[in-house]
Amino acid sequence: MPVPVSPQPIRFAVLGDSLTEGIGDPGPDGRWRGWAALLAPGLGAGPRAVELLNCARSGALTSDVAGGQLDDALRFRPQLASVLVGANDTLRGSFDIAVIARRLDT
Repeated sequence: MPVPVSPQPIRFAVLGDSLTEGIGDPGPDGRWRGWAALLAPGLGAGPRAVELLNCARSGALTSDVAGGQLDDALRFRPQLASVLVGANDTLRGSFDIAVIARRLDT
């Protein structure tokens, strides 16, 4: 028996740095696209659409994700979220794995 599909769109929020923002991946319109914009349509099987909120920004640190990006994503009330961040933190002289881990836990 088929499972009923809700007509409501899936809200998908992505948080992170340039990799998630899409820097270096121009779409047909010339704007940055990124992996999340490619994945999102596949999440909306059947009549369900996907609303994508890309909070990611180039150069973001875990503190950016645990702060403003998280606030924006929570206001969006997503059913699904992705967090891909941390490389920029490792490039800082102030890198502290325990602090980064706490931010990622947030």
